[in-house]
Order: sequence, then structure tokens, then C-alpha cells
Amino acid sequence: MKLLHRKFVYIISFSGLLLGFFIVTFPFGLLKEAMLIPLAEVVNQPISIDKMTVGIPPRLNFTGITLAQSGQNQDLSLHKIQIGVKLTRLLLGKLHVWARVYYHQESRRTGQGVLLVQTQFALADLASGVALPTLIKLQAARFPLTDLLDYSMQAYIQSPAANLLVSPLLSQLSFKGFLQSDIELGLTAAQLGSLEGTIDLRLQEFKFASTDPNLVIPEQTFTQAQLKASLKEGVAHIDPSSAFRAVDIGVGLAGSLQFKDPLPRSTAALTMDLSMAGAVLEQLGVVVQMALLRQQEAWNGEATMKLEGALLAPQIRMAQPVAELTTPPAGSSDLEDAMVDQAAAYPESTPPPVAQP
Repeated sequence: MKLLHRKFVYIISFSGLLLGFFIVTFPFGLLKEAMLIPLAEVVNQPISIDKMTVGIPPRLNFTGITLAQSGQNQDLSLHKIQIGVKLTRLLLGKLHVWARVYYHQESRRTGQGVLLVQTQFALADLASGVALPTLIKLQAARFPLTDLLDYSMQAYIQSPAANLLVSPLLSQLSFKGFLQSDIELGLTAAQLGSLEGTIDLRLQEFKFASTDPNLVIPEQTFTQAQLKASLKEGVAHIDPSSAFRAVDIGVGLAGSLQFKDPLPRSTAALTMDLSMAGAVLEQLGVVVQMALLRQQEAWNGEATMKLEGALLAPQIRMAQPVAELTTPPAGSSDLEDAMVDQAAAYPESTPPPVAQP
């Protein structure tokens, strides 16, 4: 018995020394540079990492991450990202990968400003070439969104897919807030039709304001900003409480999404209520009706729309006629005249057949 115990100690000690030697001598600098090249190609922006280390349980630690924006002063900086694997799941035939993002240096101490993403694959599915995860989790605790939203908007504005009407408007707005979320999705089979789970996404202290003195809009603080849904057998049912509402702007969402294989075959059957008033309607109403409603007549700020058909490219139609004002909103006539030619490129689409979830 003593001999067996002594052998076990020797094995553990040798394994520990071997692991320590590996950690000390491994060229993590070269690995970091090798990883940055494909990552930069994926996001199409320069990426820099101050430091890369390995930790126990098995994980990689990246400290001082910066995503630069080509030709812009808008960078996205994160204190630390950890990426690891749960070894115990490998014994069960599953590959469980997790990533934890710390926005601030104090995030590890306070638990605020933390984003945790987990995903799991069946090893048998990976061996057969199936890459669908069996589990996806996203949990956020007051994760700051200001820099992330500004960075994302700048990336969208510079992209070839940017809408010519919306892009100039986004460049004049600044968003602030925190993400609080608890999302868990799972697949009982290697098919999107088996998708199940829950989505609870909330934006706390969410607000936006104009950064351009010529765009006079009071700061809009959202009293409600959440998206909730439940998924069963590949159908996502949007909770009627899902809405984003401030004093002069509101968006409500209801309906369902049906996921199918392959993903482009998935369909949407959604209803969206849109309302705008006050300075928001005066300054942004024309842009919204041209780019989204695709109508040239004056708009009273209330609309109910149907989003139906293919999930990745749904058709938009009015669920009820848009009421016409006798006079356009104050201060919008010049902007409307300037956009009439561009709006002609967005003809009103014909009502498609209603997708059955």
C-alpha cells in the first residue's frame, strides 16, 4: 500500500514539474503573434494584446486587449479575457469552452463589468464534421456598453453594407448603458429545429443623445429596455414585455421565429410597434420613414409593422396605414427634400405571405 502511495506521489510530482517546465519554456510570445493575425483578419481591424499567460485550471489569459479602428480615434479596450476548457466534460465526451471578459481592472473584485460566454460541443459530432453547439450560455453583470456600441457603430458606418440614410445619423448619436443578461440555449439534437432555452436581455441605465450641435435632441433615457423570449422545438416566442421605451421614442416587439436547417430557411413572423414624438420625431422622423417605412408622405410618428418571411432578410410591410399629417414635422422639410431621390431606391415592398411558425 505504501509502495502504491509512493508511486502515485512520484507521478503527480513528475507531472507537476513537467507542466511547470512547459509553462516556463513555452514561447507564448510567438503563440500570441500567431493568434493575432487570424483574429485581425476576422474583425478586419488591428488588434493588440499587452500580455499573454497560461493559468490553472487550463486557460489562456490575455491582458490589455485593444481593438483599433482604422482611420478613427474610436478604440475598444478590455482589461482581460480568459479562455479555458473544462477537463471534466472531456471525460463525458463533450468539449466545453468558456470565455470570461473583464472590462475593468476592478471587475474581478466587484463582479461588475463581467461577461461570461460558454459553449459546448459533442466530441462525436465534431468527429463527424457537425459543428453545431449543444449548449450556449451568455451571462453579463453590468457590462459597460458605451465603448462597445460606439466601436460597433463606427465599424458599421465604414462597412460596404452601411445604409446611406442611416449611417450619417448614427455618426451623430452617442449611446450609454450596461448589459445585464442571462441567456441559455441548447440543442437536444444536431438540428436547429431542436433548439430550446430562454433569453433574458436587459439594458440598464440605457440612454442616447446627440453629439452634433445641429441635431437638437434631448437626452433620451429608457425606462424600459429588455428582450425576453422562450424557445422550444426550434421556435422562439418573443415575450410581449419585450420593449425599448423612452420619453420620445418607443419600440415594442412580439411574435415568433422558427429556426430550420440550414439557417437561411428559418422564418420570422414578428410585429413591431414604433412610436416617435417631440424633438426625436422632428429630427429623426424623416430618416426613419424613408429608410424603414419607405414612404415619402409625412408621418405622424406611430406605426405598426410586420416582419415576415426569411429570417435573414425579412419583408417589412405596414400592418395598418401610416396616418398622414397635413403639415410635415417642423424642421424636417429641408432634410426630406434632400432625401427624396435616395428614398426612390427603396420602393415599398408588396405584402408577403404570412410565415407559419
